[in-house]
Amino acid sequence: MINELLLAEDLAEYEEFINTEDFANNKLSHYIADVQRVYCADKRPWVIGYSGGKDSSAVMSLIYLALLGLEPKDRQKPIFVVSSDTLVETPVVVNHIKDSLVAIEKGAKRDNLPITCHKVVPKTDQTFWTSLLGKGYPAPTRQFRWCTERMKINPVSNFIKSKVSQFDEVIVILGSRSQESASRAQVIAKHKIDGSRLARHTTLSNAFIFTPIDTWGVDDVWKLLRLCHLETQQTPYGPKNIWSNKYDLEWENPWGGKNLVLWNLYKDSSGQGECPLVIDETTPSCGNSRFGCWTCTVVTKDRAMESLIQNGEDWMAPLLSFRDKLAKTNIPSNKDEYRNFKRRTGKVHDHIKKLPQNIISLDELELHLRQEKTFIHDDGTIECALDDQKLIISEDNKSVEITEDSIVIESAEFKEYIDKKDPNKPKRKKAWFWSRYTPGPYWLKYRRQWIRELLELDKKFKSEGREIELITTPELHAIRQEWIRDPNEPDWDDSLPTIFRDVYGYDLDWVYDDNASFGKDDAQLIQELCTNFDIEAEMIMKLIELEVSMEGLSRRSGISNKVNSLLKQDWGSLEEIKQKHASLQSKAAFDVHQNEISRYNDELAEIDHLLKKEF
Repeated sequence: MINELLLAEDLAEYEEFINTEDFANNKLSHYIADVQRVYCADKRPWVIGYSGGKDSSAVMSLIYLALLGLEPKDRQKPIFVVSSDTLVETPVVVNHIKDSLVAIEKGAKRDNLPITCHKVVPKTDQTFWTSLLGKGYPAPTRQFRWCTERMKINPVSNFIKSKVSQFDEVIVILGSRSQESASRAQVIAKHKIDGSRLARHTTLSNAFIFTPIDTWGVDDVWKLLRLCHLETQQTPYGPKNIWSNKYDLEWENPWGGKNLVLWNLYKDSSGQGECPLVIDETTPSCGNSRFGCWTCTVVTKDRAMESLIQNGEDWMAPLLSFRDKLAKTNIPSNKDEYRNFKRRTGKVHDHIKKLPQNIISLDELELHLRQEKTFIHDDGTIECALDDQKLIISEDNKSVEITEDSIVIESAEFKEYIDKKDPNKPKRKKAWFWSRYTPGPYWLKYRRQWIRELLELDKKFKSEGREIELITTPELHAIRQEWIRDPNEPDWDDSLPTIFRDVYGYDLDWVYDDNASFGKDDAQLIQELCTNFDIEAEMIMKLIELEVSMEGLSRRSGISNKVNSLLKQDWGSLEEIKQKHASLQSKAAFDVHQNEISRYNDELAEIDHLLKKEF
């Protein structure tokens, strides 16, 4: 066990800085000794979360210095530096992280340190473009932030799990600071192990958390990254930081290279915060941060990216315009234009929820809605979506419409219902019923348009010699398959290969299925026939597609359920579907094809009976 700071000769040039400079009321030597103690306490390997931002870079520097201070015989436990690439990271940050990981690994080999670097990416069917352009997911919002788990949490968690499987237990090192995220600090403190510097991971068993700079302020972080002396002087305009290169080490990284690139990134982005390595849902998300995704639509405006463009990275302006175009699709008045009225389940989604029985007055209703629509950001600021919305109350005070940009997005009605908790004594009661119509995925025509624009941008940047890949080849293959098998709008034309050829002038190695369901001519023929018989062509094509998929199977078990599922979907225009829903009085009668399904079930049962008699 290491009980005091060790300074091997490898650390000699940093010794004065380590023993002189204060960090959160302690010398840096205190924190280096702390890291050395935890490192040498057991054989559990470390996983360092590295995002390329200031906090994770400071942690990396601290740990690197601590290892340099140990004797070579004590530097045996492996350290895995893991960086998560969502594949839509801000381009200048991608290059910075790539260069940093190469430099860290090169320096570790030179200094005989057990450090290796690893980059993790989301699975192809979980990436941003496969989800948004392939499946039609709407651009992320605060209410529907589908991207964080798929693109950040899962890849890192899978890496940690693989190391737990290999070593039984691991310690995850994070650059979390209490000043940066109070909520994150509270979660870590809650899971702290008594008498230990470690905390239990909130979701991964056999994984533990170590936050060596949790008490540091932002000036402490930059002090380590600059390796300079810092004095704060009072001026007529307020306190001012004065940096002094008294150790002749300014901006040096212990593994080599300079931290000046990182400083310029923060300076050019107006001092925005970084996007931390996200390992679970308690980690602050990237909604208001600098080092996030260039496609992020969780914020209204990407001010950091705007600042980067204003400070010389003007080539990224088309990316910002593309991001803004996606963000506009979330404006309530635009949703019906860009998004299908049916969900991917094939049904129109009218969400109706009975509110608690104790909510009776309009004031109580508004208070409840305000609580439901309030978000607390990582910096502690509170935002309520209801502040941007308007409540329109009926004359009898029994119904309320909630509008945004003059569009009705939700409604509530105080009405009578029958409480059947006790079937023997049903009771008539009254309550508020809140309802919201939620549109489905993006229409295929817009997904086609956006992927063409994205490919054209990718081609433009490559022709300018920029090392950037806006969308990967595996994603294109995945998107094509999603389009062909889209539950609402199957791409009978198989249009993605044509779009790609139009942009690049050559073909990818596309995989063609000889048993593909329909081509353009087939779809047109079925459309004409169904018009004559007043049947929805999409439903017939789906039924034929199901039959083709089951063809040749020795056992066709489950086909009845699949037919039932297709017939239960909503077919026709939104107006027709709403009329059908409104005409049905009970939940049991909600199935608009119940009679047809019963008839088909009877016929299928009869066929099965005849087949059994025959064989």
